[in-house]
Amino acid sequence: MSVIESFVPVYPDMIGSSSVNEPISSQNFFLVSLKRTEVLPNRENVILLHGWFGSSDDYDLAFEQFSHKYNLFALDLRGHGDSDYPLTLSWSITDLAKDIHSVLNQYLGENYKIKIIASSLSSAVALTFAQLYPQQVEAMLLVSPTTQFSVPLWLRSLAKMSPRKLIKLAATIFEKTTKYLVPKHEQETYYRFIDQLKHQPLDIQKKIIEETLASYNIDPVSIKVPILILAGMEDKVIPFKDTRELNMGLAKSSLIVFEGMQHRLLNKMPEVVLGIAEVFLSNPELFFVKKEFIVPE
Repeated sequence: MSVIESFVPVYPDMIGSSSVNEPISSQNFFLVSLKRTEVLPNRENVILLHGWFGSSDDYDLAFEQFSHKYNLFALDLRGHGDSDYPLTLSWSITDLAKDIHSVLNQYLGENYKIKIIASSLSSAVALTFAQLYPQQVEAMLLVSPTTQFSVPLWLRSLAKMSPRKLIKLAATIFEKTTKYLVPKHEQETYYRFIDQLKHQPLDIQKKIIEETLASYNIDPVSIKVPILILAGMEDKVIPFKDTRELNMGLAKSSLIVFEGMQHRLLNKMPEVVLGIAEVFLSNPELFFVKKEFIVPE
């Protein structure tokens, strides 16, 4: 089945009130880039959410594997990929979750049901989405989630620097430390990070650091939806202990731990992640016989 690519208007002050078939009648909107399959009746809906610095392109393999079975949606979060970055608006984690609801509402109507696959930053968006719209969410597979982002002082300080100073400092730090502190097989990921930092508008990163990350604070007890979590035991971006704490606090969840793996599971082992996702989407209950599974290195 072919992939349909389009831009969808999001009206921050009119969440849930617009229709994809209605003309744009207000200037108070921004555009979100969306990839999707044709929406067919009697098929389950699945939305694919990327992490920080990612885009819907991260899920090209998922479209190849799942488009015959599900109505798939993969959007670029605001400030990512080809989506707009409305810097005059609030960028709280709740705002990003409402963006997703607005897009889904336009294609699926008010009473839609959705399953979610999300990674890293978007796992936080997905958990917030489940708090805001509990009747909409059927199940979630989350890669490297956490209960709360701890934004270190050095990262907050970077966000306050001028773009030129920020790029120079970040490049120096990464170039001098990566080859000593990061395992060789992970270095390509870090070099790609600094390259993206150089080429992406830094005002976006400031919004994410100062508003999105800082605003996230989830209450796991309030979330009742079935959740499967995947995490690397050596994750330093989202400390593994925080992911384990989230799993223990959720009402119905299970954690699959990969020994020796770090943060970017979706990028490093996409076939494994999507293979687990395929089984989970078909029958979530299979994974709740234990609270935690460990996959040896």
